[in-house]
Amino acid sequence: MIQVRSRVKLVKGCVKLWIITCLLITLPQNANCQSSCDSVSSISGYSLVQHRYRILPKVRLITCIITCQNDPECYSLNFRFSTRQCELSNGTRLSIAPEYFVPSVDTVYFDNLYRPYKPCDMTPCKNKGSCVIINSYPGYKCDCQKGYFGPRCEECFSSQPLGMINGKIPDNQITASSHAPGFPPNKARARGNSCWRSANNTLGEYLEINFERKRFVYKVEIDKDPQADSWTEQFYLEYYTGTVWRNVSRPYGAVTADQTEKK
Repeated sequence: MIQVRSRVKLVKGCVKLWIITCLLITLPQNANCQSSCDSVSSISGYSLVQHRYRILPKVRLITCIITCQNDPECYSLNFRFSTRQCELSNGTRLSIAPEYFVPSVDTVYFDNLYRPYKPCDMTPCKNKGSCVIINSYPGYKCDCQKGYFGPRCEECFSSQPLGMINGKIPDNQITASSHAPGFPPNKARARGNSCWRSANNTLGEYLEINFERKRFVYKVEIDKDPQADSWTEQFYLEYYTGTVWRNVSRPYGAVTADQTEKK
């Protein structure tokens, strides 16, 4: 714990800052302290890496804080107690990707007292979406107007095909668990002269379409086999989160041909 009580009387106007600093660094968890002058946020046991632009060795914590306040480029700092090393950063834990905010023994992280990160000032939300401040990366979320979605309300709901018919989705983005000879995955395009057939007539066979970006899918159209009087009657819909596949139709049972647009 930093000892500042003996100095409080000597610096008029900084009493609240000194007291807040003294209290904050003794807390093991996140601390958000409010005063009539300003607010300060600190997190013990963590540091922001990769965005440090200046290092001050063997200084006091209060010197580190004041240096950051007086430097227009400084938005946050790390202070290492064992070495008294001050690290100034040109970003914050909210403005920089979470992987750069890491556990760090004997260290405390501070946001700048007088230069808080204000992501909503940059109007990140598109299409008249409302920006709301949150206490996690990237520091804001967008409440979208009706008809729009996406992290920044950049996507709109549209009835336009996504590319399986017109070829905007290339063949190499259409794969399958297996296929019968002459019926590869890319033949699964609707309104064509062929179709995809799995090599095995068993549960678990799948057709996978890579959109290469997040897309909103609200309708699926299926065709019958143009070379035979048959079609898919039941299937499940899944999407990939980046780590696991999520089944969006399981709570309601398998999707049947009657629930899609069948041609």
